[in-house]
Amino acid sequence: MAQEIEIEIDKSGKVTMRTKGVKGKDCMKLADLVAQIVGREESREKTSEFYESSEQVVARQEVKQTRK
Repeated sequence: MAQEIEIEIDKSGKVTMRTKGVKGKDCMKLADLVAQIVGREESREKTSEFYESSEQVVARQEVKQTRK
């Protein structure tokens, strides 16, 4: 899934940010950045994607062939 950031500013000036496809701590880093730009933060909710691992696990198996 592609990573997306959706930022909405309503008529009163309230800023809402949503991330899609951003997992774990990377999501919080983006939220921190937006909070710094906006100047203040009222609340923060973690979605289920926050609890998913942002690391990719690569498994490799090496097989050596021996002759008898």
